[in-house]
Amino acid sequence: MYDWLLDWGVKTTTRNPEEVSKLIPYMGYNFAGASEFPWVVDIRPIEDEFNYKEQSDFGVGNLISSRYVLTGCSVVADYRFLVPKLVPIMIVKNKDKYKVMFAPTFLYAKDSPLRLGTRYIHRMSPHPDCDLVYLMGYHYGIIELERAVIPSPPFVSYLPIHYDPIEVNHWIYRTNDFHWIQCAIGSWGRAYNLNDKNKFVPNMLTNYKVKYQVRIAPVNYCRKVFQTYCHPKDDCQFPEQKNINVYAMRCMQVIDEKTAHVCHHDRGAAVVCRSTTNQESIWTAVGIVSWAAREEHCDPADPKPFLVDTIMAATIYYQNLSPYRYFDKPNLVKT
Repeated sequence: MYDWLLDWGVKTTTRNPEEVSKLIPYMGYNFAGASEFPWVVDIRPIEDEFNYKEQSDFGVGNLISSRYVLTGCSVVADYRFLVPKLVPIMIVKNKDKYKVMFAPTFLYAKDSPLRLGTRYIHRMSPHPDCDLVYLMGYHYGIIELERAVIPSPPFVSYLPIHYDPIEVNHWIYRTNDFHWIQCAIGSWGRAYNLNDKNKFVPNMLTNYKVKYQVRIAPVNYCRKVFQTYCHPKDDCQFPEQKNINVYAMRCMQVIDEKTAHVCHHDRGAAVVCRSTTNQESIWTAVGIVSWAAREEHCDPADPKPFLVDTIMAATIYYQNLSPYRYFDKPNLVKT
């Protein structure tokens, strides 16, 4: 069933480290255009925004309205054990220590304030069913901004989502021919050194909007490497197959054969696929990157597959927001 993976992404596991090392200075083909992925925002700690050794606390978000950002659960929350490895308690992160940035291409460029800017955070909320120890579904979080981000198409816009659950299911469950569907992730370039994972240095993609082509992969590919998703001190567990089916989780992999790779700092990034509904070809959000290799395992020469939580579990967010998308302050729940 998965023989096509040899032509659609699994070749990335055979990259030659020496060749990849030579390609690192020439990663320009990963740049995203100014009008591509206009919903992607960067989430990072205020005090450590230039401390690239702390990239494990960086995340990616997606504008779904003028004041709300859809992201990953671990971007807005953390957890502590009351009893070592027995009783995990989820803790919402301190909103005052983080900020949200958006830009057409470069986060620190000098551009129109309508197309580029920074917003402070009013509220961070993880999905009530999120579990940061067991790699289950519902790995979503929501961020409410202090000040609205006014859309400025084609450079600033909102995540394209089908509001019809039947249409969403149609794309999520097309696993047999999913390799024929064009899918991609929009994120932000990070800084690190391929040869010394403990020494993070800027590279040409740092703070630029980037894009990676991705394809679905067998779940066992993620099962084999899931320990790279977890903090070394944690005892995280990969979900059973029945839970993967229930929560409609997907394992995915980059298909670029050069240097593209998805890691922990890309969590929260939306996976979008080309929909051909009504003979049109448009991007449609199908999921959010939930679990990926942490920075100590993030290596362009050995890109790890990653887990995606499908968009169905987040319907409460975007369905309730949809009537208010262009208003200054939408309500999460209609009254």
